[in-house]
Amino acid sequence: MDSDKSLILQQQIQQFIRLFGVLEQNKTPCGAPINITQAHALHELSSAGAITQQELANRLYIDKSTTSRLIDAFVKKGFVLRTTNPHNRRETLISITDQGRRANDQVEKRRRAKYQKILDGIPLDKQPEVLSALSHLIQSLKKEKENTMTEE
Repeated sequence: MDSDKSLILQQQIQQFIRLFGVLEQNKTPCGAPINITQAHALHELSSAGAITQQELANRLYIDKSTTSRLIDAFVKKGFVLRTTNPHNRRETLISITDQGRRANDQVEKRRRAKYQKILDGIPLDKQPEVLSALSHLIQSLKKEKENTMTEE
């Protein structure tokens, strides 16, 4: 039955969230002393260059008010700069500072080590299956998220 599969999926994702450490409020699953949203934002800003607050919100799938609070906190920590877009003076661009890049580098180092440990715990012959299943799950989540966003 599909409802049985749905329940199993729910239970497995809940277990994954708990074991991975997503419920920790003040540190990332890899143990970095910032929250998960901040870690993901630093990663995006590190690779993107200067982007708008809305573009960051879109990349992280979070709302404008959450993004605004996130950027405010980053400005206070010296992780980002806000500048006026020279091509559109009504827009503000967000860019990562050297201090923000160093913080991101520390998180990335921990993240790589954590993911390697997880991968090492999966038999070599099963790793392609796991990665493929995750790709399918991500595509399904993206579709569901896009449908939810258009309904709002």
